[in-house]
Amino acid sequence: MLHKYRNPIEAACLIARSKLYAGIGGIPLDKCRVNNDALRAIERLAEVFPDRDMASELSMPPKHRMEFERARKSIVEKEQQRRRLATAPDLIIGTLRQEVGGCGQYYELWLPRMMRAISSHIRKYSVDKAVAAVLWAIVDCAADGPTDKDWNEACEMESEVWAEIREAME
Repeated sequence: MLHKYRNPIEAACLIARSKLYAGIGGIPLDKCRVNNDALRAIERLAEVFPDRDMASELSMPPKHRMEFERARKSIVEKEQQRRRLATAPDLIIGTLRQEVGGCGQYYELWLPRMMRAISSHIRKYSVDKAVAAVLWAIVDCAADGPTDKDWNEACEMESEVWAEIREAME
């Protein structure tokens, strides 16, 4: 039954089923409880439609409405926190430093690692274009990121350095 929570239409049907059971059972809607299935469906609807009032659109019972508002508020707060973290300089520096690691005295290792770290940070935190442009400027790339040629050159530089390191260790 887990697949039903992923589909917003199925989630809406679960809410309707709760109302139907309450109506058939003679339970007033204000006394209708929120079971686990309905709770998961409400959370899914809040996740898929954070900008719509699905509680009103689906005429949810009062307790379901409260759960929907709680879930929507939680999702909005998490998104705001994620956006704050995505632009926090300390977090950006920390994640880039962690992903780049120690490169010793080789710029040829630093550049491809930094490019991958920036790309990873942009994907992970879905940063906006302005922040992405600043990050790409660190490695002298265009605001929309490196081209395929830039990636290929960086990878070639890294391969050459690793070949030199292996030869020196033999």
